[in-house]
Amino acid sequence: MKNIALVIFVTVALYSALETYASALTLNIVGGQLTGATDVIVGGTLYDVIFLDGSCITLFTGCNEPSDFTFSNALHAAMASSALLNTVMTDTWRGHFDTDPELTEGCESHALCEILTPYWSPFFGASARSASNADSEFDDGVFVSPFFEPEDYRGNPARAWASWTHVAPIPEPATFVLLGTGWGGLYLRKPVSLSACMPSVLRRPSAASGTQTHPAGHRLPLSLAVAHQAGEFAQQTF
Repeated sequence: MKNIALVIFVTVALYSALETYASALTLNIVGGQLTGATDVIVGGTLYDVIFLDGSCITLFTGCNEPSDFTFSNALHAAMASSALLNTVMTDTWRGHFDTDPELTEGCESHALCEILTPYWSPFFGASARSASNADSEFDDGVFVSPFFEPEDYRGNPARAWASWTHVAPIPEPATFVLLGTGWGGLYLRKPVSLSACMPSVLRRPSAASGTQTHPAGHRLPLSLAVAHQAGEFAQQTF
């Protein structure tokens, strides 16, 4: 029982480490304005993000080829935008970045802040999904956001860009469980000597009857005696 309890303890500890690792997101706040965040989880991967004003051309190296963007498809851009709404543009003790859209860098509107995450579409070229944060929760959401590459959002009070940087993948929970179980097993497993178990399991039977004496005094057929001894060995070992 002690061995089982310790293995469970190791596994739970590793789950706790994963949960702590996954919740390490840090909001970047300057002068009360939300300027971005570090360690944002998007599809099992950590990213850093900053909010910028300007045009797609000036901020994303021309805005005209796949290598200009962190995300290469609409799904990942939408997941990133959803992560902004759910984990970054939120109300915290450091600021009401959900209910007050103007507290997000690049946005000056009291009613709406759209943060665009660009990506490359093989059909339409430079495209974007936006995390739309309105003063009403019912109007929040992730939307398709058409834009013109030269358009400069420094003159738009309700729009800004999200510039993402890949940090690292997050280990899968199953990996932690396997590692924890393996480490616990290697640490707790008792070395077993084959010579210690062979005399018990393979004890020479009585020449006359082919039987073996049970500890209680009964005589058992050899096959049952071997099974009994094997069961005792398993109980002592595990």
